[in-house]
Amino acid sequence: ELLLGKSTKSIRDVARRLGINLLDIERYKRVFDSFDQDKSGVIEMPEFRMMLHRLLKVPNGHHLPVSQVKSFWNMADSDGNGKIDFPEFCEFYLRVFSRPGEDFQLSDMYSIRKVSVKRSV
Repeated sequence: ELLLGKSTKSIRDVARRLGINLLDIERYKRVFDSFDQDKSGVIEMPEFRMMLHRLLKVPNGHHLPVSQVKSFWNMADSDGNGKIDFPEFCEFYLRVFSRPGEDFQLSDMYSIRKVSVKRSV
């Protein structure tokens, strides 16, 4: 612990608090940094929108409903300061994208109802 830098100690503190192993937390940090395009140390709304598109594998030319993006934003920005820091990102990622035994599907965001179709002969 004495030889670790402040940033590494901070990342490990997040790992301990959230019960994430060290290999996973380092991967989460790389993912977080890839979405923090301006290298500000936080993810702002435009970066968040892009992040959702990539993580949800939204096809090119399609958009997520604004209400859904806001809902995810409110879930991720737990302190309500208008930015998502690394601990908030980890909590959000674990909550939404890392459900044991489940993969998040884009269709999970939409209520899909079956419609009966009458065929004429």
